[in-house]
Amino acid sequence: MAQLPGVSYRPSMGKDKLVEIVINQFHQKNLNNFIDEAVKERIVRLMHRDNEIEKLGLDVGKFLFERNGWKVFKPGRKLDKRLDWEIKKIKGGKAKYKKFDL
Repeated sequence: MAQLPGVSYRPSMGKDKLVEIVINQFHQKNLNNFIDEAVKERIVRLMHRDNEIEKLGLDVGKFLFERNGWKVFKPGRKLDKRLDWEIKKIKGGKAKYKKFDL
């Protein structure tokens, strides 16, 4: 397994100020442990937020489908052939766009 490069961190407030805050205000003894915990917490928070956003999007989609009476279906061979034919026309430059009347 390839060795990953080291991570260097340079705080924007300056190392001395960060050490002072971590030790005096947060009563931590080790700066590295504090940074490690902060990074872990941030990653968990971002992952949780993404899951919530995804769930909200699914709920909104489900609501729209129920409200508008939309249904998802697998196209049959006839519709498949028609869509392929229309796409070839568009890609071939014979049509700029097409509103499909199903």
